[in-house]
Amino acid sequence: MRKATEDLSSRRELSEFAALFLADLSVRKGRSTATLKSYESDFLIFETYLEESGLDYGSICRKNVDEYMQFLLKDHDPFSARRQLSALRGLFKFLVRTGRLASDPVSLVKPPRTSSRLPKALSEQEVMGLLESVSDSTPLALRDRSMLELLYGSGLRVSELCSLRTSDFDDHPNMVLITGKGDKQRYVPLSSQAISATDQYLHGARGSLLARKPDGGALFLNRAGTALTRQGAWLTLKARASAVGLGSVFTPHTLRHSCATHMVDHGADLRVVQELLGHADLSTTQIYTKVSMTKMIAIHSQFHPRSQVLE
Repeated sequence: MRKATEDLSSRRELSEFAALFLADLSVRKGRSTATLKSYESDFLIFETYLEESGLDYGSICRKNVDEYMQFLLKDHDPFSARRQLSALRGLFKFLVRTGRLASDPVSLVKPPRTSSRLPKALSEQEVMGLLESVSDSTPLALRDRSMLELLYGSGLRVSELCSLRTSDFDDHPNMVLITGKGDKQRYVPLSSQAISATDQYLHGARGSLLARKPDGGALFLNRAGTALTRQGAWLTLKARASAVGLGSVFTPHTLRHSCATHMVDHGADLRVVQELLGHADLSTTQIYTKVSMTKMIAIHSQFHPRSQVLE
């Protein structure tokens, strides 16, 4: 079952139901390209699960959706599972509203519980270990090293990483143009390591993956020479993290959180971190000050002689 969700590239298109819903989101509600791609990835996973379970849209019930949520939680954190459930709610409401289904099996499904927690960040040593573990010169390794360096060095979202095009590096030598949520664009700086890794990938490795296929301009390509999807990137990164013992704590946002946390730890201005991450509101960025405060309290408790009195 899980293998089916990993091999999404073999599915060329969504079902008619999902495609119609995405068209409705695009035309009637004006959702961004990044949002539509996120929904598409979620529906591909769901439809692969239905196919492998011998189900279709007309036959599933609430129990099947509950089982799907449990399936997701094996490889996704509760926040990701809640987001996918939200996408399914919108889809099935649309199908009932337009008369394509008689009932909605998703409406009464309870979302997975989530705790109010701070973002998980790797230590600087863990990040360095992950980056340095991808050291060989195969095309896929050079691609993956570039991806990891960009995620950590510039604090990108995985969806932003996958939407990068080769032309996004053309305007400034040390910056890259990012298209974020709501199709808002921003320039972010590149670390020297990210520049080096991406240059190595671009000059040879990418062309090797592309072979003689038409070049659509996407920066990161899969084995087939087509644009790497968000789900494909996530599975690749998860595998790299698992190889160095970080699979249990690694999520799509781990390197983004680590980038922001380490910058704040080293004294970065919060407004600069806000601009780097593309947060619309400073309050979203302020959570990283809490991460640093938590670290400070832990260090104080461990090393200050008077802190031991309270234990």
